Amino acid sequence: MKKWSLIIIGLLMFIQFSFGGKVTWLQYFYAIKQIFPDEKQVSILIPKQVMEAEQKDIRRAAAITKFTVKLFPVEDTRDIGTKVKMVKKKSILIIYDDTMFRNKSSMLYILSRANERELMVVTNSEEYGEKGAFLTLCKKDDKKLKIVVNLKFKPELAAKFTPEFQQKLGITQVLQ
Repeated sequence: MKKWSLIIIGLLMFIQFSFGGKVTWLQYFYAIKQIFPDEKQVSILIPKQVMEAEQKDIRRAAAITKFTVKLFPVEDTRDIGTKVKMVKKKSILIIYDDTMFRNKSSMLYILSRANERELMVVTNSEEYGEKGAFLTLCKKDDKKLKIVVNLKFKPELAAKFTPEFQQKLGITQVLQ
């Protein structure tokens, strides 16, 4: 009886994880790899207090997609500027979904610094996407992944996003 209970609990946890509302690291890395196949490294701006809990999933997804990942742990909002300056110019920066990065002043600051350093910002916040993040991956109430590419600040990449490419990757919307 206990064995079946454990199996059912495990199955329910797997279903919740698989179909839950959170975008996985593998989904982030897969989308980035499809758009930038020659890219070898991604940087992640992540709160220091959640970094340890996320490292295993990040490493696993990075191994599958063959990315080198550089983590930039942030202790508080005063630390954001220093960490963004440490990210290599013209690279990809994933912003972890946390209230520290979602407040309006942090968001605008990160996006302005990213623009100066020519960083491709990837996030799961639609608000970031509207304000200038290059790639937004988010799950809606129906748990379906929504992918939005914002070309307003990178119009030179528009030719890459043909209808066939958009369909292959499952891009929901391209902002131009």
